[in-house]
This record gives sequence, structure tokens and C-alpha cells, in this order.
Amino acid sequence: GPVLLAPLQEGDQAPDRLGVAVGHVEVVASAVGRDDHGAGRQRGGQLVAPRGVLLAGHAAAGGVGGLLVQIVKLRGATVIGTVSNEEKARVAKEAGADHVIIYTEQDFEKEVKNLTDGKGVDVVYDSVGKATFEKSLNCLKPRGLLALFGQSSGPVPPVDLSLLSKGGLFITRPSLGQYVTN
Repeated sequence: GPVLLAPLQEGDQAPDRLGVAVGHVEVVASAVGRDDHGAGRQRGGQLVAPRGVLLAGHAAAGGVGGLLVQIVKLRGATVIGTVSNEEKARVAKEAGADHVIIYTEQDFEKEVKNLTDGKGVDVVYDSVGKATFEKSLNCLKPRGLLALFGQSSGPVPPVDLSLLSKGGLFITRPSLGQYVTN
């Protein structure tokens, strides 16, 4: 089943793997802590997602993806997750995704547009990279943000920045090392 978020009590130790996953999610979430694109903002180091924010997240049933779904859902966002099969769709729904797209059976770009009445989403969290990059950009509403935090299908090739002008789009590529230095 999904990893469920639970506050650690004083003296509790998180498993190493969970600590890395939570750290990665916090890095990705803090990467969208900017007011200028409306996707969210930080207060006291925590992401505050305004109610009604629409989010698409790839690999929504994976470790980082599942935690990300839960965190942004707790912050009030509507979550559209993508997964590869029915079993993972069930896991993503249990984690809190409002809508789940099985990308091996459906065109996720088309489905996101259908779910948002053609408007797109505020933020796409993309851990896949090369295979989803262009369609992820196409899922964004004007001034939306694409947060690339992985490359399971390979690195995104060099990008023509004029692609961003179609909607005043933003891209970020956070990594843990940038957030843990003194």
C-alpha cells in the first residue's frame, strides 16, 4: 500500500529510505515556493498551496510521487496523478490523488486538458524526464511551473527557451544538494 504521512514523535527515528524520500519531496515542494507563478508559496519553510491549485504528478504511486501526492493534497491542491497500470492507479488513489491517468492506456496531455476544461494545471511535478517533458509543458496553464526532479526515462535534451513563451511558463530542476548546503 501507499506510504502514509505520520508526524514523528520526539525520539522516533525515520527509516533512512523514508528520510531520503521525504527530503526529496521537501526539495521539490520548496522549488515551487514562489508567488509570481501562483503555484504556491513558502511560509516558515513549508509549501502553502492555495485552494484550487491543480497539480499533475508523474509516477504518483512511487515512493517520492506518493509522498508528493499526500503533501500537496494536505495543502489543499487538486491532484491529477499519472501511473502505468491499474494497481498503481489504486495506490495513487489511496494516497489521495483526485484523478489518476494510466498513461500506458491514455494520452495524459489530452486527459489533463479534459479534466481541466482545456485550462491546464498550475504545476507539473515530473520525475520521468525525456519521455514526458514536452507533454508536461503542454499540460500547464499560463504562468504554470514544470518542476523536473528526475529523469527515469533519460535526461531532457537541450531546450529551446522559446517554448516557454507560449504561456509565460517556468521550469525548475531542483536537487537535494542545493538545499542541504550551509
